[in-house]
Amino acid sequence: MRLLNIFLVALLLLVAGCGEEAVKQNVKSDPYPLLPALPQKDLNISVLIDLSDRIDSRQDTRQPVQSDRDISIINILSAAIRKNVAAHGSFKSKARFNVYFHPEPADKQIRDIAVKLSAAWVSSNDMTTAKQNKITYQELEGNFAKGLSDIYSMAQSTGQYPGSDIWRFMKDEAKIKCIEPDTSYRNILVILTDGYMYYENGKQQQPNSNRYNYIERGTKHFARFRDGSLLNTEFDKNDYGLMPAASGLKDLEILVLECRPEEAYPQDFDIMQKYWCKWFREMGVKHAELYKSQQPAYHEKMIAGFLKKTSGVCQ
Repeated sequence: MRLLNIFLVALLLLVAGCGEEAVKQNVKSDPYPLLPALPQKDLNISVLIDLSDRIDSRQDTRQPVQSDRDISIINILSAAIRKNVAAHGSFKSKARFNVYFHPEPADKQIRDIAVKLSAAWVSSNDMTTAKQNKITYQELEGNFAKGLSDIYSMAQSTGQYPGSDIWRFMKDEAKIKCIEPDTSYRNILVILTDGYMYYENGKQQQPNSNRYNYIERGTKHFARFRDGSLLNTEFDKNDYGLMPAASGLKDLEILVLECRPEEAYPQDFDIMQKYWCKWFREMGVKHAELYKSQQPAYHEKMIAGFLKKTSGVCQ
């Protein structure tokens, strides 16, 4: 009996050791360990990409180039979706992941690829549906990364960058495309932009006010605040800001990544924060954060930090 007890204890220790090692190997094999599993709600992630000359590697000599930085972010968001789907399972998951450009690219090839940058899982007890959910899960990261890489390559080869009317997207599209009425979803919009909101054909100013729907490097209502004392005193006093594009966005969270202030004017990021954050608050966004362009090694930390919070604008 004593030998049997010793054998059983040894066996339990061996099993426990193997189990612990398996957990370690599983953690080690996870390329994005900082991302939460997020089992509470299904993720509905939308990505709006500024397809402007910010992705022109001839103008931006940094390494890695902007296209690689954007694809790094897409890969991490894909991983967050995959973890969310895994937490809910193939039968119960309802996650969604979509990439948008606004306005739609004029190039048909780019437009055809852009249409395919969407994925959705359907909650069902049907075995065929569950199988399709699993296929979507397995193909997600590769499909999105390749599609975006192809779009960037085409845009760079032609030298034609349609730009992005972010203000108009928020006005006309955000509620329709980025917010699911089903409260079981967590709605997140990720905007990839250099932070200078500008679209040549859509510039507006609210009459008799300091409100605009664009902020650009050389515009007076932006450049004047490079004097930090004015930013801290006159911005709010004289009600500078972006024209509100929508209202009641309490069910939307927004993460703005890859803002890139002019090298000669690093304070431009402080000005961007003033404009963007005030804009989000006035539209009723419940959670928003804004970050400067970073090396891909830091993308996971920023995205994971955002996902772990659900409220607060630019805090």
